[in-house]
Amino acid sequence: MALWSAITSLFSKTDDSTTNWIRNRNIVYGDRTRTLLTVFEKYDGGTGKLEAGNITAAFNEVNLYPSRAQVRDMILCASECSNRESRDHILFGEFCIFVSELKEKYERESSLPPLATDKIKSKHKVLKRQKSSTMSRFEVFLGGSCVPSTWRQDVAIPLLKQYGLTYFDPVHEIWGPELVEVENQAKKAADLLLFVFDDVTRGVAAMVEVAYLVGQGRPVILVVKGLPPSGVMINGQTLHRSEVQDLERAHAVLFDLVERQDIPVFDDLHTAVHCAAKVLRMGISVKDLTKTDGAQPVQNAHICVGESIILIKEAFDGVDTKQTGHLDMNDVCLSYKALTGKDLTVAEIRSISSVSYSRDEELTFSFQEFCCIVDEFRAMTHYSIGDFFYSIYSSLFTLFGWMKNRKAEQVIMEDLTIRRDVFLGGSCANTTWREQIAIPLLRKHGITYFNPQLAVWNLRYLPLENEAKANCTVFLAVITGETRGLASMVEIAFFIGQDRDLVLSLEDIQDGTVINGHEVTSLSHKF
Repeated sequence: MALWSAITSLFSKTDDSTTNWIRNRNIVYGDRTRTLLTVFEKYDGGTGKLEAGNITAAFNEVNLYPSRAQVRDMILCASECSNRESRDHILFGEFCIFVSELKEKYERESSLPPLATDKIKSKHKVLKRQKSSTMSRFEVFLGGSCVPSTWRQDVAIPLLKQYGLTYFDPVHEIWGPELVEVENQAKKAADLLLFVFDDVTRGVAAMVEVAYLVGQGRPVILVVKGLPPSGVMINGQTLHRSEVQDLERAHAVLFDLVERQDIPVFDDLHTAVHCAAKVLRMGISVKDLTKTDGAQPVQNAHICVGESIILIKEAFDGVDTKQTGHLDMNDVCLSYKALTGKDLTVAEIRSISSVSYSRDEELTFSFQEFCCIVDEFRAMTHYSIGDFFYSIYSSLFTLFGWMKNRKAEQVIMEDLTIRRDVFLGGSCANTTWREQIAIPLLRKHGITYFNPQLAVWNLRYLPLENEAKANCTVFLAVITGETRGLASMVEIAFFIGQDRDLVLSLEDIQDGTVINGHEVTSLSHKF
């Protein structure tokens, strides 16, 4: 009975990556792909797809800890390379390539000298010395969503009392500007800052606070329980869809900034308070929290992921001239040589394929299967760190001239490592301040710059922009009065916390201003 259940389960799979087994094809070519398939099937739910919600867990299984931004980039790159509209999963061949790419880059990072953190550490010591003598000592500052949110009274404070932790609650029935300095002193005095965002407030000011504190290197535990949906009433104003989209971008940027510091983001307040207690009582760093504690660890979130599978797809398409979606064994050999500069014979392919055909040309391979072959032979040949994906880039450039038809992100990538004077950050959509004012003036004075503005921008470009920002001396940020600029303000606060060289121009939003078809009122932009 168990055997029959296993057989029917196998035939119920409908995805291309698993029906290959039924069609006498094989996606396992050796120890490498066999091991990864075991991990993949543990989390694919029998569908042959690794859904977005399970990708992180699958990578954790092989000791890789991607950030949310990295997972998002994997899904987007995989969807584009496999020409599928759904952007909510990855397939097995893609999984193999992403695992290899991250492992190689992790190893490369471990061989580099540690980044200098003395500046951040010394700044934190200064903050500690500046504690007000009139401020009572406490351990946890409770920041984040305020009225009408009740997470402090309902959950956080009772739990903190159980753990014997002292706290500062900044919420007052009547709030006034004079309390700003009180809160500021309280943040400086706290041993740990707990910030919680729920779905009943915008929380923009608190997001800016978190970004600044993380930039300073302060110990922060961040809990995000969701975003307010469009149509909900906040401060007597209906939340417009365009504002929700701006909030989504701001959250994505905040997550990226936090996780790039290897700080986990929580979605459960009880777990977060437990972790806060462990950090304070055991004297460990927030970065040292593990899955056992209920945290989702993040490592090397600054690494860009996805270049490898894009290049492999270019090699595949370069040989698949008839666009059949399959390569015969001779074509596989040619594509492999284009990728690596290494020879691969038909006999070698046949030796790792469990299927036997009378004629070589009858055995063809899909893009997913080609990814598996590439990954298996990469493991067999034991390339030195960085050689494999560098050889992919070099060989493709030589054999196919694929750079001729570059996409926008590829154009950006070519310029990322060039040192420039100014990064032109801030408002992008529906603005002309860069081309009409900033760029002409910079050119006049011989100042180099990086312009991130694209006709169509999405979160896919965020890691690329981060690389460019790291190679610019000054960050120029202009927030115009015609945009909310929420994501930009979060980013600016982080850079101020890091004490980076920054020039900021901030315009007020006037009542009646129309942003993305929505009229802004005084209440709606009091965050």
